[in-house]
Amino acid sequence: MGHFYQHGVGVEKNAGNALDWYRRSATGGYPRAQNKMGMIYYSGSGAEQDHASAVKWFTHSAKAGDDQAQYMLGKIYSAGRGVEPDTSKAIRWLKRASPADTLIRNTSWGNCSMRPQRTRKTLKTRITGPKKASIRAWDTRKNSCEKLKKTGRSTL
Repeated sequence: MGHFYQHGVGVEKNAGNALDWYRRSATGGYPRAQNKMGMIYYSGSGAEQDHASAVKWFTHSAKAGDDQAQYMLGKIYSAGRGVEPDTSKAIRWLKRASPADTLIRNTSWGNCSMRPQRTRKTLKTRITGPKKASIRAWDTRKNSCEKLKKTGRSTL
């Protein structure tokens, strides 16, 4: 129901009702709803922006295996939004979110421990058409990982 209210599918758009329905599902343990709650609080669309609440909801969802929430936690810990920057946590969450489908969805993918030559070659053989944009994002990811390792802060 939260999705329907958020996007106005079959009902009038209503951010308050969407938040209520997402919260019901999220407190019931539904990982996708927990991720949605994290996104709402992270972006501030539908509720007041609150990075601490976003981290709470993303963590619940990520621990249940949601790769998008794992990616967002990596991004948050890397940049220090609502939390102290923590390189080891950032890398840990980004590694957990590293399957190929996450790479395609999140072009600033950050599995910082992989060997660049091997991974780039693998990507070129697996990705064709419009998804090739993810390959071009490789250099951004590589530079971000190098900065993360040196300074503890990333450009993700």
